[in-house]
Amino acid sequence: MNNDEGGTDDEEYRVATVIDRVNTTFEVWQSTAMGCVQCHSHPYDPFKHEEYYKLMAFFNNTRDEDTPSESPVLKFYTPEQQKGVDKVLDWVAKHGNEKQHTTYKNFLQFTEPVYKSHFFKEFKSSVYDDHASVVFWDDGNLIIENAYTNNASLVYLNYRSHYDGTKMTIREKDSNGPILGEFVINKAKKNTTSQFPIRKIDKKTDIYIETQNNAIAKEVNILNLYWIGFLEDMPGKEQPGWANINSTFIEALNADTPTVPILSENPDYMKRTTQVFDRGSFMVKTDTVQPATPESLNECNPDWPKDRLGFSKWIVDKKNPLTARTLVNRVWHQIFGRGLVSTIEDIGSQSEPPTHPALLDWLALRFMNEYNWSVKSLIKEIVMSGTYRQSSESSPEMYQIDPDNELYARGPRIRLGAEQIRDQALAVSGLLSNKMYGPGVMPPQPEGVWETVYNGAKWMESKGEDRYRRGVYTYLKRTSPYPSFLTFDAGSREVCMIRRTPTNTPLQALVTLNDPVYLEASYQLAKNTMIPKDVDASIAVAYKRATLSEIEPTSLQTLKDLYETSLNEFSNNPEAAELFLHFDKNPTPQLSAMTVVTNAIMNLDEFLTKA
Repeated sequence: MNNDEGGTDDEEYRVATVIDRVNTTFEVWQSTAMGCVQCHSHPYDPFKHEEYYKLMAFFNNTRDEDTPSESPVLKFYTPEQQKGVDKVLDWVAKHGNEKQHTTYKNFLQFTEPVYKSHFFKEFKSSVYDDHASVVFWDDGNLIIENAYTNNASLVYLNYRSHYDGTKMTIREKDSNGPILGEFVINKAKKNTTSQFPIRKIDKKTDIYIETQNNAIAKEVNILNLYWIGFLEDMPGKEQPGWANINSTFIEALNADTPTVPILSENPDYMKRTTQVFDRGSFMVKTDTVQPATPESLNECNPDWPKDRLGFSKWIVDKKNPLTARTLVNRVWHQIFGRGLVSTIEDIGSQSEPPTHPALLDWLALRFMNEYNWSVKSLIKEIVMSGTYRQSSESSPEMYQIDPDNELYARGPRIRLGAEQIRDQALAVSGLLSNKMYGPGVMPPQPEGVWETVYNGAKWMESKGEDRYRRGVYTYLKRTSPYPSFLTFDAGSREVCMIRRTPTNTPLQALVTLNDPVYLEASYQLAKNTMIPKDVDASIAVAYKRATLSEIEPTSLQTLKDLYETSLNEFSNNPEAAELFLHFDKNPTPQLSAMTVVTNAIMNLDEFLTKA
């Protein structure tokens, strides 16, 4: 998580994010608990303390920061906006080289590289305001240390100006250095990106920036500066039409577009230094290291770049002994409820040994070489096997010999995941929406769960088919996760989870019996399966739709008794039906009673368990 509250250290939280990426990447792709190597060499597995920071160097050179803007962000232009973007890129391709084309394409897509305001230093009559901008007053100034102007004749500023006539002066090194640029910034109601002329220099130096507006009181905020960038000059300046293309470029930079946070790599002149942390402490840095993979694993091809792309090539290299085994083990865990190595986050020397090592190796080799890393093909291989297609029924003798089914004498029997349980309830009732993609939705949840202290944000219950979209589209807020998911062991997204630990608690029954989603699904299932004047047939049809099996006579009688008891209650107390099915304007006692029955069916182990 990011933390941009006042008083927090942006660099500390950026480093914490990088460390989380290293740990998560190794647990996800290598089933290796790398986290403890942050503080010391691994006592059991052959990983050294320094190697952790060599791995960290692959991730440490990204442009994402601990700021509210979540930058860098990828822009999604409309078709009309994209026409302007294409004009600019076509011009650069025609009059420039491939490097220039890449530079302008990246700047239009995610506006990097730039110098963001939280890296500025030596504030005078200016201050970083914890909202990713520097506030300037009259005669305000600051310094950007060790900046590279890229031999540019234009400087790009992203700012919000509150008054006309603010003079900005840019100097080399300090307040007494030679002037690089001097220009006037006028009022801008929203964040604006503009370009201003500067003198060309081709070296790294400190950049001094000063603002002045004598018409404004000294204590008044005259300008918010978010970032400053130096972009290699657009080629073809001497050609007719350059001015129009440049204007189109600025217009595209200021276009209002949807965005999504991404990572982008620093250019060489902004490259970060990675150092070993003594005993894992961010505050105590020692030796400088370069990106490298652990010596005990496969070698990293020297032709691969020393960045995240090169690291990804190393991960999926067929000489890597862990990646294929890790993925096969995770898929096996998802299908059988238990991996061939039970600790799917750690298959090292201190983990549980694989129950079937030869099978794990065989599937890993097929996965890489025959299936070409196709997870779909791997799943097909497993679910079509005789091992998977066995009955999940057990016997006392079988349970005594193999309680955890490590020998696979029976098929898997596992409870569905949090999202699957909700999706299945909606599916069998006929409510589940097949709509794909788009923003998150807010399905029904109990009143009072989602309350925000610091702003007026509210849980705005989605309407129409958005109420019934698959669980993956449910809006998640870390401080207030969707309650039914949390009850069924889903994570809060505050930290990465390699696997969920399934539990069995009374709270889960309270969710499926009372949550608005499950109540509405039960009602719809009852409505769709109710056969007039034939209670037995109605219950049997509802049971089969929910469990895909025929109902046993004893179960039918039990549910019929529940129906009769509920019917008697609703017939004698009409208000009870209205309270129970508050979304139906005039519920009949029969439909209300049948809803109680279908709700009970949706609470059976046969419904909640994959067997």
